[in-house]
Amino acid sequence: MSAIEHRRIPAAAYYRVSKEDLTIENQRAKVEAMAAGRGYELVEEFSDHLSGALDVADRPGLGEAMAGAARGQFRAVFVWGLDRFSRDASFSGGLRLVGELDRFHVALLSYSEPHIDSAGPLREALVTISMRLAEEERKKLGKRTREGLETRRQWLRERGSYMKTVRTKGGKLESWKVTALGRPRAEIPDAALAKAIELRQERGEAFGWRQVAKEVERLGLGRWGFALLAKRCNERVASLPGRKPFKPRGPRQLRRA
Repeated sequence: MSAIEHRRIPAAAYYRVSKEDLTIENQRAKVEAMAAGRGYELVEEFSDHLSGALDVADRPGLGEAMAGAARGQFRAVFVWGLDRFSRDASFSGGLRLVGELDRFHVALLSYSEPHIDSAGPLREALVTISMRLAEEERKKLGKRTREGLETRRQWLRERGSYMKTVRTKGGKLESWKVTALGRPRAEIPDAALAKAIELRQERGEAFGWRQVAKEVERLGLGRWGFALLAKRCNERVASLPGRKPFKPRGPRQLRRA
């Protein structure tokens, strides 16, 4: 082994895609090549299949990466782009996370924005601009999606249905008739709901919905988002005579579900 390989700096990679059916392989190939070219060794890898607008508390992979940085396990975090790290340009979102990495003396290095780490006094301004652009792109994407869905709904109102054709990964064309839009309602099994309601009743409001969701998962009853679990539990309790819904601990929790 050469002297250069002995001196390689430990680093971590963080990858993110928005949906479970998307792959991080394209990001991984670019990031690994960049890290090797700069003399780093990737000793940790973290990933999330979640929106970049979510807080670090709701993105397990990012939370583990920040915890590892705080413990000094690596000296840099590599990402494919700053929009993979965060699409929240607020000082309580992505910029706060960048500031925390700086405080831990951990560099944030981006394949898509290689100028960020060598910008000197302008680095903070460039990071802010890049994250702001990512946030605006997310808003535009959401707007285009809503407009597209409204167009499709109008077609359904006028025609009753339409045909959708897609090409599968194997190259085969598949078509089917679309008669309704929107995601199917996420249903949580009765056993998981019953246990979640029992935990909330026994331990009180101090035992938050996030803790309830973790306990339900630990008991082998499935992994559910805490906001969705809170919403479904409240729906179940509200349907019972003489029972009042649970009080959410924060205004954001039920709004997300």
